[in-house]
Amino acid sequence: HPTSLMVIALPAGLFVLGALRHGLRPLHLIIAALVALLPFLPYLLDQQLNSWPLFQGLGEFQSGQAGVWSLGNALTIAWQLFGGGLYYCLDQIMGLPTSISAALTGLIVIVGLIGLLASIRLAVKGDRIALLFWIALVSGWLGLVGLRVVHPYYMLTPLWFVCTGLVAMGLSELIRNRQAAADSINRFHLPYAAIALVITLHIGLVTSAARVLHSGQWPFAFNPVMDIKQAVEAHRLHAFLSAVQSRQSGRWLCRQDPLAVHGPMALVMLHGYAMDARLACGDVPHQAGGSDSGRPAIVGISNALASLIDRQPVAAVGPFSVFNVTSHPRTQQSIPLESFRAYPPFIPAFNPESEARLNLDTESGDWVAVTHLGFALSRRPEVRVECNGEPFSPQGEDNTSWLYSLSGCSGELVLITRVSHPDHIDVVLF
Repeated sequence: HPTSLMVIALPAGLFVLGALRHGLRPLHLIIAALVALLPFLPYLLDQQLNSWPLFQGLGEFQSGQAGVWSLGNALTIAWQLFGGGLYYCLDQIMGLPTSISAALTGLIVIVGLIGLLASIRLAVKGDRIALLFWIALVSGWLGLVGLRVVHPYYMLTPLWFVCTGLVAMGLSELIRNRQAAADSINRFHLPYAAIALVITLHIGLVTSAARVLHSGQWPFAFNPVMDIKQAVEAHRLHAFLSAVQSRQSGRWLCRQDPLAVHGPMALVMLHGYAMDARLACGDVPHQAGGSDSGRPAIVGISNALASLIDRQPVAAVGPFSVFNVTSHPRTQQSIPLESFRAYPPFIPAFNPESEARLNLDTESGDWVAVTHLGFALSRRPEVRVECNGEPFSPQGEDNTSWLYSLSGCSGELVLITRVSHPDHIDVVLF
């Protein structure tokens, strides 16, 4: 992943230290580089024959709508790296009281800061590894600040590794230099208490995550997960697949004749490369979205939203309840999953946004499902419905879906959307 380049100082520094310690002959360096590149030879040849799309992709990754440099993001990145993630897991996923979540986070942040300060002393005293880790942390942190507008949590992973190493070095040095402190720690069995606390929190997190994944209600928010540079927004639930649910989804899809899949289930198949079906049967003969495929169409709604629907689904697939689509009220482009390998599935589109109005035929179905298939590739669209010119509330919504019951309106029903690109929206009646 491109964010791994943020800690390039670590392997580069270790190489320099090794060269200084053991000596380095140019011939040995050339031979080692050639041997290391051998597995990548087919890839390098392909890049050369296609004018190096790798560099073009890196340029697009950083430029245009994706890239921005702002030192104002530095403190936000630091907090998310050093406490924000833990607090989010405790408060939003495990559901612990805010005070307890804040107290545990604060305790671990204090211990971590003590370790970091002690590691600075190590670096000043001449510890080369500590100095190298600090160079990697600071350079990677500043590089990460300017990497992208959309900044998911997983981009912090390389820096997590470096930061954790520094904390461990610092705490180890403190305990080693203070025998009395070490004796006290051993006397009260604090290491065992710390291990027990970590295991307890981990089991609680895994149990909570399994529960919300089963119902398709992951507590997803752009700030703590997918866009940590932006202002905090209200949490909205989101249907993600666990490993078990991915297997269930794949087995079900493999048993079906070619289908046109809509709703949040289509979104998961697009942004997950339909990998669940590929792993189960190696073939994905289905389509995501679309209105003119001529094949049976289904819509997969999260179990949480489907509990609001007053009829039984035709199937239960992982976290989704499946219903037969009765009508496509608008022209929609389909994506054949059988040949789909590229990512992203849509061209990123963040502006300008345009408004579209769509009359809904209440005779063509009982429910309408609106899904943002362009998840993370465009802003969350504005979706609203009017009945005879008056606002018509949805039965339910989550991070990517809106569900309306048509039975509550006896007059003209109009769906109004504001979205950057029409292909990013999926609308079906069922």
